Amino acid sequence: MKTQDVRRRNRSKAGFTLIEIMVVVIIIGILAGLAGVRVSQRVDQSREAGARANLHTISMAISMYQVDTGTLPPNLAALMTQPAGARNWRGPYLDILPKDPWGEDFQYQPGSGGSYQLYSRGGPDGVAIHRGDEHS
Repeated sequence: MKTQDVRRRNRSKAGFTLIEIMVVVIIIGILAGLAGVRVSQRVDQSREAGARANLHTISMAISMYQVDTGTLPPNLAALMTQPAGARNWRGPYLDILPKDPWGEDFQYQPGSGGSYQLYSRGGPDGVAIHRGDEHS
């Protein structure tokens, strides 16, 4: 009879209780959530970096257009196709006009005196990402 009692006690102690399993599942869930937040932040950072790189490329194309023609392009399409009346156009300055990493068009507004604004409206949380400096 003693052998059967020992076996019963050992069987009842083997395995995990429901509470222990729930605690482990909750801990794993918390760790996975933290990792997900980190990955999400990295994705946002890489999208911002991509947008800034595209803004720089477009800005350089605008500068080349301005040097060749003496004026700012009237719109971003003028960097790929010669607009009517543009003299000394040596483009195309861009093969394609990229979209920002959020699928939006880059925004361009020529100003007076050779200045312009170039930015992306699709930044994280809809916050605009500008070229870093306002070019004049």
